[in-house]
Amino acid sequence: MNLALSNFAWDNDESKVIFKTLKNNDINNIECVLTKIKPWNDLTIDDIKNYKKELKKHILFNHYFIMLILTIYVILKRIYLILKD
Repeated sequence: MNLALSNFAWDNDESKVIFKTLKNNDINNIECVLTKIKPWNDLTIDDIKNYKKELKKHILFNHYFIMLILTIYVILKRIYLILKD
């Protein structure tokens, strides 16, 4: 069975401890809420890539999932910028 936990469930400063705990309990999937990484107005592709690196360090990494997140980010950011004005 594949289990996952959303990063919505913890504060960012707890991430490293949570990642270790998840890995130690054979939970290898994280559902990412982008605004938990950084507020939407400040979130960049580099922030997402850095989050990906952190996940990879703890072997909580799914390449296809991260590519999906990056694609969704780009689309939503464009929509946000259009609607903002």
